[in-house]
Amino acid sequence: MCGIFCFISKTDFTGAQEEILSHCQCHLQNRGPDETGRLEFDSRVLLLGTVLWQQGATPCRQPVEDDRFALLFNGDLFMDRDGPPEDSDTRWLFRQIVVTRGEAEELRELFGVLKGPFSLVLLDKVRRRVYFGRDCFGRNSLLVAVSEDGIVVSSALGNKVQQKTVELPPNGIYYVDLTEDNLDLHI
Repeated sequence: MCGIFCFISKTDFTGAQEEILSHCQCHLQNRGPDETGRLEFDSRVLLLGTVLWQQGATPCRQPVEDDRFALLFNGDLFMDRDGPPEDSDTRWLFRQIVVTRGEAEELRELFGVLKGPFSLVLLDKVRRRVYFGRDCFGRNSLLVAVSEDGIVVSSALGNKVQQKTVELPPNGIYYVDLTEDNLDLHI
C-alpha cells in the first residue's frame, strides 16, 4: 500500500496546495512510511508519493521520474512481465510507460492489460497532461476533490479537506490537459 497525492492548480501555486497537503500528510504517511518523494512541475502540479516497501530489492521512491514522465503507483500487478525478478511493479510499469512515448492509445492499451489492484497518477511533462485512474474493479482507493483552486487526486484525503470529494469511478483513465484554460476532466 502506498500513498499518492496530486494537486493540479488552475493557476500558478497560491499556497492552497500546501494547505491541502498538510491536511492529508499524516494519512498518506500511514499508507507508506518507508519512502517519501515530492515533485513540483511548472508551478501547477504537485506530486507526492509515500511508499510502503513490499517488493523489489530496495524501496522504490515515488514519484518515479525521467525527463518526460513522473509516475505515482499504488498497487500490485499479477501478471507475467519481463525484467529483473527483484524489480518492483512500479519500476516495471514505468519502463512500459516510457516505451509508449505518451501516445494516448498505447497508454490506454497498457493500462487496460494490467492485472491486479492499482491506482496511479502519471504526469506527461511534454504533452502537459496528468493522467489518473485505477483498476477496472476499483479495488484501490483514488479520491478526487475539485475546488476553485484546482483538482486534488489522492489515495487519502482526511476529514479536514473542505472540497466535495468523490471516489474516482473505475471506468477508465482520466486526464487533465494543462494547456487548456480550464481543468476539465477527460476520459
